[in-house]
Amino acid sequence: MNKIGIFGDSFAVPHVTSEWGESNMINTINWTRLLEAHGNHASGGTDLAWSFLKFEKYHSRYDQVIFVLTNPGGRITLEHCNRTINCTGKESSERAIKRLEKSNNYDLELHHIHSSLIDWQNMKTLKVFAERETFFCNLIVERIKQLRPDVKFIQAFAWNNIQHITANKYVPSTTPLVDISYYEDKIFGWRQDAKYIKRIKKYWLLANEPEDARVGHITTESHIILAGLIKEWLKTDEMFFDFDIKEFHNIKPDEKKYNTAYHKSYEDWLAYCEMNK
Repeated sequence: MNKIGIFGDSFAVPHVTSEWGESNMINTINWTRLLEAHGNHASGGTDLAWSFLKFEKYHSRYDQVIFVLTNPGGRITLEHCNRTINCTGKESSERAIKRLEKSNNYDLELHHIHSSLIDWQNMKTLKVFAERETFFCNLIVERIKQLRPDVKFIQAFAWNNIQHITANKYVPSTTPLVDISYYEDKIFGWRQDAKYIKRIKKYWLLANEPEDARVGHITTESHIILAGLIKEWLKTDEMFFDFDIKEFHNIKPDEKKYNTAYHKSYEDWLAYCEMNK
């Protein structure tokens, strides 16, 4: 059996994306576990350069490498005191600063780092900067191909939809994993119903937690389907994974298992998940 190594961002992580569930094993079925990967080096919110450095260090351990390509723009990851500091947008960095200010163990250096990341986010709106960032991401992809000609790529986000990328010869247009998330959002009615948004904000203020408790941003039902599609793809010579979103049209996930806004506490949500496995 081939030893499989996984690299990438949160779409490849084997734990719940919500802070409520990150440390427990409930709802932890995901496509990387179903593939029985021997090593998972993915981490949520990380940029392409961070994933590449992990790949460069560990890829030789594996017979097969799957590299999940994150968004080529708008991210930066730094290592500080054995902690991974991620910036996936101006809003995320501002939230990080607010959490630091409320923390009993306030770290002034971390505060300055996050403030600098906000400045960087403002700078990325400049066309010349975005073009430069995209160029380096494409070079990383080419370097990965050189080091591992047998690499398998999965797009977490559609690179062809990113500004300044047109007719990309390095990363072809394929269906990204985020499309599964968007499809599930429509099933749940998320980000569309004004009453729903008002309701979850109430619990955000109460519990200060996000509402989405999906593993790697998609439901268990979708992970099972996705794993099957990936297993078949690994048997082919295709370097880039592609799929039809129609493969997921028959899923019927229980929103209460993936939406912490329905529960007043971590214990309440965990008990519901345990009863509805």
